[in-house]
Amino acid sequence: HPMLSLGKTKSTQDLIEFAGEKDCILSLKMDGLTVLLVYDNGTLTQAETRGNGEVGELITHNAKVFENIPTSIKYQGHLEVEGEAIITYSDFDKINENIPDENKYKNPRNLVSGSVRQLDSNIAAERHIKFVCWKVPEIENKIENNNSFLHRLKDVEKLGFEIVPLLTYTNNSSDKDNMEDMIDNLKKQASDKGYPIDGLVLTFNDISYGNSLGMTGHHPKHSIAYKFYEDEEVTSLKYIDWTMGKTGCLTPTAVFNPVDIDGATVGRASLHNVSILKELRLGVDDEITVYKANAIIPQIRENLTKSNSIEVP
Repeated sequence: HPMLSLGKTKSTQDLIEFAGEKDCILSLKMDGLTVLLVYDNGTLTQAETRGNGEVGELITHNAKVFENIPTSIKYQGHLEVEGEAIITYSDFDKINENIPDENKYKNPRNLVSGSVRQLDSNIAAERHIKFVCWKVPEIENKIENNNSFLHRLKDVEKLGFEIVPLLTYTNNSSDKDNMEDMIDNLKKQASDKGYPIDGLVLTFNDISYGNSLGMTGHHPKHSIAYKFYEDEEVTSLKYIDWTMGKTGCLTPTAVFNPVDIDGATVGRASLHNVSILKELRLGVDDEITVYKANAIIPQIRENLTKSNSIEVP
């Protein structure tokens, strides 16, 4: 089956409208490396990354040393378990403690991604990688509740897998009114467990119904991702680059020490006009936070230093 990205929203009302009158599962959106495990007659036979959504990389040798993956289970038949390879924040901090500042890893996602792709499984074994299951796409020989997204997860939990923290969402008015509380509940669970996350996922519990909706060219329609914050990095301002437009107006662009956001290296962000520059009270070497608006356009969100030392022409 294709392992595609999901459609996204930042609106809780969109989640409610997506669910409609159907029961759904609201779960954490783990921020690591998506992995598919395949078991045949109780033995782990293959592990692969999502890759490009159609073809992944084989990582079976490394999956076998993940801390919490059972290499053999009491199950006869074919089983596919999809989830996230992660490194918890506590383990990430311990790994970084003994590394010089210039070589420290940036975040758990990048560390787990590089670790899982190592040829030497000893490296992966040293980094305390865990696997958290959030989907069971194939479970052979299952008769009872086979069409329930939740029951499939509960079945593999009984087999020894760690499953993603989740809540059931119904079309009852109480759930619709308490969507924000449900989101806060799951965010707290992630914080308590030290899980790296980048949002939540709402999925139809009725698997057949969800699959019947098909997919767009980019994502399936059985689930939607809720992003409650954007990737944001702290860096320092180097200088302001001024350019003259056709109308004779000067446009300031902030140039800062490059940071990685959404998989791309970013070192510049337009400030659009002088008034925005003044509002940010920028100065050389100020600490600033940078993000991508709509995951596309680099922007400065905040100036943490506010030295206000940049002279405006």
